[in-house]
Amino acid sequence: MSDATPAPQIEYCCHDGQLTRDPVAVDEVHSSSGAGTRVYACPEHAHLYGAKRLPRLGAEHFG
Repeated sequence: MSDATPAPQIEYCCHDGQLTRDPVAVDEVHSSSGAGTRVYACPEHAHLYGAKRLPRLGAEHFG
């Protein structure tokens, strides 16, 4: 067992393009040619997209 804490998730806000350390998933973009991706907003803009917090994707989803 490890006491290491996971690295903070840093994403770009889809509204203003600024980096945020507390991203909120606001949409999912699906792709027929591979894995889809999530779209994030900062907490200040997430409500503009009717956001609800989605579970964070772990490294196992990007393998």
